[in-house]
Amino acid sequence: MDESDRRHDRGGRAGLAQELDSGSPHLLRPDERPEERGALLGNRPKLGEYQVIPDQPTDGQTKRRPGGESSPHPAFVVSNALPAAAAFPGKNGRIAFESNRQTAGNTDGDQEIFTANPAGGDIRQLTANGASDENPAWSPNGKQIAFYSRRDGNNEIYVMRADGTGQTRLTNNPSPDLHPAWSPDGKRLVFTSYRNGNSEIYTMRANGTGVTRLTNNSVEDSHPDWSPDDQRIAFTSTRDGDVESEIYVMQANGSEQTNLTNATGYDSRPSWSPSGEQIAFVSDRNGNGEIYVMRADGQLQNNLTRDPGTDGEPAWSPDGKRLVFTSYRDGTADICMMDADGSGQAVLMSVHSTETDSDWQVKPKRRR
Repeated sequence: MDESDRRHDRGGRAGLAQELDSGSPHLLRPDERPEERGALLGNRPKLGEYQVIPDQPTDGQTKRRPGGESSPHPAFVVSNALPAAAAFPGKNGRIAFESNRQTAGNTDGDQEIFTANPAGGDIRQLTANGASDENPAWSPNGKQIAFYSRRDGNNEIYVMRADGTGQTRLTNNPSPDLHPAWSPDGKRLVFTSYRNGNSEIYTMRANGTGVTRLTNNSVEDSHPDWSPDDQRIAFTSTRDGDVESEIYVMQANGSEQTNLTNATGYDSRPSWSPSGEQIAFVSDRNGNGEIYVMRADGQLQNNLTRDPGTDGEPAWSPDGKRLVFTSYRDGTADICMMDADGSGQAVLMSVHSTETDSDWQVKPKRRR
């Protein structure tokens, strides 16, 4: 996690949370909730049993308060037409994440990329470097992972096969390149870069050529995510002059940049649902970093986690039924899982290490 992540992601780091030799998630119990934010949990609560109450609607125009009655911009009507590469629902594959766990291939304890099955078992280490490898992002066909790495002295975007082979650098710039996310057809990547002196959103072809700048502001734009219909990109921005950030959406060519959240507090890390109908994100508008979900037009913003420990970095399962996310509710950064309505919150694996930035693979189709 780079310095921009530390400033912008109070949702923290995620890790797969369950013992390596265990086969099923450890459910959280609804007792003994600590009173202070970030306190350690002695007994893990099953927070999904708490009722999720929608935020109250207010009116607005382009900038919206949560729960308004109409779409903030006519260009952002949800499309039901998805590219073939992003067919919904997909089959759930492996979960990629970053971890500083000590292994034979990670004796220095820096962040490396691992994968696990959805139950938290069958851990496989994919990278092993003297520098951190972070923010894994599965390609739409589930056969590649994009990530960023400091292995050459600066954060650059890399890509590798699903088994960790063929690690190839895509960017080569003296300023940091971060937060890669794929287009639904797998032909392009969107990412954050400081190459023009400020954090902005860029796209490039999947081979690293054709870099195009989409945003141009004196403040920070970061953490982009591409919509399943290929038409829009959601991202985090501090452009409204607030100390905190908001979730924005724009057309894939950078036009029509519109504030979706416009709420008091910090909103960041948007993640499109596979259907394109919802966006999950992180917000501390209620005094603590929590996972929220809203419609793709910014309406009906609902808190899913409601926990005194910081939660962040949501990512959807390919079938759209579950979310993985980072949580500090147990005192360390763990990867947790919940149903899409916030119920059934579970820790996948507990290894007393920092594990974050999970992403869920679409299970590749087998060749006949």
